[in-house]
Amino acid sequence: FATFQDNSFEGNQGLCGEQLLKKCIEHGGPSFSPPSAPDVDHESESLFELYWNVILIGYVGGLVAGVVLGSAFYPDVVGWLKRFF
Repeated sequence: FATFQDNSFEGNQGLCGEQLLKKCIEHGGPSFSPPSAPDVDHESESLFELYWNVILIGYVGGLVAGVVLGSAFYPDVVGWLKRFF
């Protein structure tokens, strides 16, 4: 950072050091706390609870597609469905 001019650091009040006009009080580095992870409880949520609607849509879509394709390739299935439904 020694090659940068002082005006390159304008607007960042947290910077200090030998290269800048603002000297650091502590030589241990800047005092900041690292960001903490958000408190999210993933253990109580199962995969089924999160994606139940996607699973349901896939199941119903597969069932409808199976009946339609089955009736197209096997015409006897239509007669079987008419007898039971």
